[in-house]
Amino acid sequence: MPRCALAQVLAVLLMALAACARTDDAAKAPPAHRGPVVLVTFEGLRADAVGGLGSPPGGGESFGGQTTVTPNLDRLIAEAWWAGTGIAASSDSLPALASLLTGLQPWTHGVIAPERAVLAEPVTTLAEAMKRAGYETRGFLFDRQGRERLGFTQGLDQVADLVPFDRVTAELASLSNRPTFWWLDLRLPTAPYRRFDEVAEALGWLPDELPQLVTARGLTEVTDPGVPWTEDQRWVYRALYLMNVARADRQLGVLLDALRQNQGWDDTLLVVTSSRGEELGEYGLSMGGGSLGRVLIEVPLVIRWPRARLAHAPAKTGKTEPLAAAAIFATLVKAVGGEPAPATAPALGSRSTSRVLSELYMIDGGHEISWYRDGLQVIRRNRLAAPDPGFYRARALVDTGAGGRAAQRAHAELAALREKLERISPFPGLDDPEVRAWQWTEDRGLAVLNDAALVGQLGAELEAAWRQSHPDDLPLRPPRLPVAPIVR
Repeated sequence: MPRCALAQVLAVLLMALAACARTDDAAKAPPAHRGPVVLVTFEGLRADAVGGLGSPPGGGESFGGQTTVTPNLDRLIAEAWWAGTGIAASSDSLPALASLLTGLQPWTHGVIAPERAVLAEPVTTLAEAMKRAGYETRGFLFDRQGRERLGFTQGLDQVADLVPFDRVTAELASLSNRPTFWWLDLRLPTAPYRRFDEVAEALGWLPDELPQLVTARGLTEVTDPGVPWTEDQRWVYRALYLMNVARADRQLGVLLDALRQNQGWDDTLLVVTSSRGEELGEYGLSMGGGSLGRVLIEVPLVIRWPRARLAHAPAKTGKTEPLAAAAIFATLVKAVGGEPAPATAPALGSRSTSRVLSELYMIDGGHEISWYRDGLQVIRRNRLAAPDPGFYRARALVDTGAGGRAAQRAHAELAALREKLERISPFPGLDDPEVRAWQWTEDRGLAVLNDAALVGQLGAELEAAWRQSHPDDLPLRPPRLPVAPIVR
């Protein structure tokens, strides 16, 4: 056979094989989900506060309660296809939430701190991806105006306030079985902390001598890592926090009751999680954004897959271990037949989902990067400037809209840090980094790793993961909208 004819035959065979492969792939791909998709996000809900994930009843023996503070979430956990914990991409609220909505690391999506909190161009949000898959998109948000200003509502056909609940529940109850994406964004249980006596009484405990309200600004008195919290402070703030958790769970229960009434409930794909955890003095700070410690980045992650589609759910990895919370993006996009971008966190079912990079920027002269895998965590703090003993208190004053000299100093320091971040790669920074490592224990505690070889290996894995996710020459992306400081 002439060489040219042989080449033509081989080309035809190769084309036929490729077509067969494509047909094979199409046959293996599960049918796209066309029912409702609902994402519920909390702010500040720690994994160790959830009864269904092993939290002590009533918040622990110190309060004398015998009832879980999260009965509604616990019920959902019992029904869920997957229930466990996720690891947030940051402990700062806005970067972590942006990662949930984009599947990207903070440095990539551009939301790195309250002073740099607008999504970068060109970043695709979950709502935009859902629209491309033919879904109607709606959002009911606690801070609607703030989310709109930051670009977080990009792709939502309709955006409304979460409060009053009556309107939201009425619409949820009437939700039909059609391609509709809903994002329900709850502010609780993070500060301000309120005393809810009716909630505490229903739970069987009512701690005495608790203040009626502790604002975020009021928490600045316990925002100094150099000054440990007293036992009284820990007890009071934990009691108020758990009241907020119970209140948040009641709100979730109202939403779930409405969802269970609608015609599309059996075919609803539901995800409930939190943007970040909450610190209650474990590292000398409060709320979020102070470090990448376990209580700040380990959050509940609950997924209810429609029963009729369980055969098409992602394969589970065996032992339930913490997964990348940002994997929600790719998981939902693939479920509706879309194809997430390669830079996003892989969908659930991938082994790499349980290997998680977290980032925290513009804190006391630098930033932290965390790497988690197989129950082990290493944190590397890279410095761009000398630490300031008064930084955290001053930062808290800025974040809560306070004035005065301390706040002015924090503004100046944050501006200098932002300028350096725009000129210097976050990795490796300027000075020798501080590296610490722990093993996560089953009781949600930490055990310090003293094995120098293992710590060194984890540090090398962290650097490799960072460089894979963030090329060395990657600059901080320009935001979609003008940058403005955000007051929490």
